[in-house]
Amino acid sequence: MKPTRREFTAALGALPLLLRAEPPPHAALYVYTQPLVRDRHRAIVQRALERRSGAHPSGFAERGGKPVLAIGPVPKDAAYWHGTEKVKDVPRAWPFAAVLEYTGEGGPLAYVDWFRRAADARADDGWLADPGVDYAGHHNAQLVADQDDRWCYLAVPDAPTGDYVGGAQFAIRARVAWADGRRAQKGWWLRFDAPAGRPASAWSAAATPLVDWRVTQTKPKWGAVDVAPVDDPDRELAVSGTDQVFRFPPVPAGVLPAKGRA
Repeated sequence: MKPTRREFTAALGALPLLLRAEPPPHAALYVYTQPLVRDRHRAIVQRALERRSGAHPSGFAERGGKPVLAIGPVPKDAAYWHGTEKVKDVPRAWPFAAVLEYTGEGGPLAYVDWFRRAADARADDGWLADPGVDYAGHHNAQLVADQDDRWCYLAVPDAPTGDYVGGAQFAIRARVAWADGRRAQKGWWLRFDAPAGRPASAWSAAATPLVDWRVTQTKPKWGAVDVAPVDDPDRELAVSGTDQVFRFPPVPAGVLPAKGRA
């Protein structure tokens, strides 16, 4: 079905407003589950992995009696490390990291939130702040902020081990609020397939974008033809291109924000 004259005229009428509108500040969230990391993010990701290992016992590969602080699946020879001290062997691990990249001018406050639920969960809720104990203290001890001549960055790592590798879904949400009231919220929904006893080549991670708008109308030929903001932007994100909306619990107080340009 072609658009009606009324629909076409309305679209043309809105075009000048779109052209005159000030572009929103830049905010992009990247999640790395494999060793291939963008050049501009490599240093901050490595610093985040090092900071996490120093702050919390974490699952990494072991090589020559030392931890390998790197992103990617570890189907064997994994261990809990606290710095360079080996705590114990673990059956498997999958270190990964999120990097929020955003416009640092304008007095922004930036956060990366971490949620988890069971791998077999299918409803829109059931998400829990991860970790469930001392959430703020845990994340404050491992997050890393940085900037270059273009963007500001906030990196947060994770290192699930054992049953949490393939036994849980993760939702990573980025929030940035600028002093003039503009804001950005987006995320990724992660599902890991990590069959025990199989090599890393048999492991995979699926990542689906989460956005602050939902599809409200579709047509057989065109797909999505109308969208609307999520009802509660402080608590909700939608699976991109669908009407499915995830509802998240409040983030425990006390997490330190990244604050843009120093």
